[in-house]
Amino acid sequence: MRTLTKVLKRAPPAVLLGLSFFVSGGALKAAVEQAGPGSFTGPYHLLVNGNNRYSADQDEMTSLVRRLYLGEVSAWPDGDPSLPLGRPSDSAAAQAFARLVLKMDQADLSSHWQDLARSTKLTPPQVIPEPRDLLPAIARNSGAFAVVAESEVKKLPAKVRVLFTFGAPPAEPIGPSIADVEDFIERNSEQVRSALTDFNRNSGDSQVKQGEAGLIYDFEVLGSTADNVLVELNYSWRVFGTQRERTDYLLVRLVDGDLRIAERVAGPNDVALASVRPEGLIGIAAFNGRWEGQLQCEDTPQYSQSFRVDIDNGAISADDFRGAMSGSVGPAGEASVLIVSYPVVGSGPGPATIKLLGRFTDRGLNSNAAAFTTHGNMVSICDLEMVRPAPIRSREEG
Repeated sequence: MRTLTKVLKRAPPAVLLGLSFFVSGGALKAAVEQAGPGSFTGPYHLLVNGNNRYSADQDEMTSLVRRLYLGEVSAWPDGDPSLPLGRPSDSAAAQAFARLVLKMDQADLSSHWQDLARSTKLTPPQVIPEPRDLLPAIARNSGAFAVVAESEVKKLPAKVRVLFTFGAPPAEPIGPSIADVEDFIERNSEQVRSALTDFNRNSGDSQVKQGEAGLIYDFEVLGSTADNVLVELNYSWRVFGTQRERTDYLLVRLVDGDLRIAERVAGPNDVALASVRPEGLIGIAAFNGRWEGQLQCEDTPQYSQSFRVDIDNGAISADDFRGAMSGSVGPAGEASVLIVSYPVVGSGPGPATIKLLGRFTDRGLNSNAAAFTTHGNMVSICDLEMVRPAPIRSREEG
């Protein structure tokens, strides 16, 4: 489909000296050493300061965090000194971090710090047991990082973000087959049109009480619930000889080889999709902060512009946008943006409405959609891009 086809230098010797990492013998060590990677089901979040703009693929980020934590390197790629913060060794977060990120057990970790203490005087990271103390420490220090279990934190402060997540349980397929619904719509447009017509006529919606479904322009299967599949369907609706384009979000299922429409919903954020594991506020907070946005329209460059975007706990706003912009980000990064863009005065058609759906990743959002004037005619295909601005480096850093 058009898409709408588709985050200080090393601390001085800590008073605690990280003694919780020097575990020897006992039931804890035995349990940790016998546990395999699959035993540490999370999820767990590696948290960093909100001004830390480092981003890469998961393997590269994991490798760098491992080297920073173990003292093999002392600074982030932008030159900012790192400040690893530890967790109590008997906590689930510390055990999962050791096994899944550091690739070590507690005995290996203890030996590592003992060897470093003898050869370099480097001490283990300071251990901070409580999240209420850990989060402010990360927020105060631009190079700080630490691991938390998702169950420990309900909401992140504005100056803390998630760098990456690990240890999440494997997703289990829930609900009806998305692939079967997708294949059915592609192969059976007449049956889909018939189902749309019957559903609309019986829906009580005065706008579609009469008429019939026409051409299906495009569609996208967005996910599944326990009983249905959510489909975004873009099609024409004919009433008394006139034809208008409609976009509906429909919960559908296959029954005896036929498509049944169960319900129309306002949009993807109004449905709890089984294919996207809810992460609560910690997932939404990962996107908080200032982003750089750019809108580029193919056939109407007068709509194109650059602007600043602020995301605050899921709400998208732009204070220097020429026009109006609103939107939201869900806990898994799903984004819905509505734009009313005003061209330069005297440069062509009036305001254009652009609705974009996409998904944020660590590298930002890139989505495209058609622009329509207030009269309903399409004037362009527009691309929307949002990226986090690169950190400003000082003259001394080069």
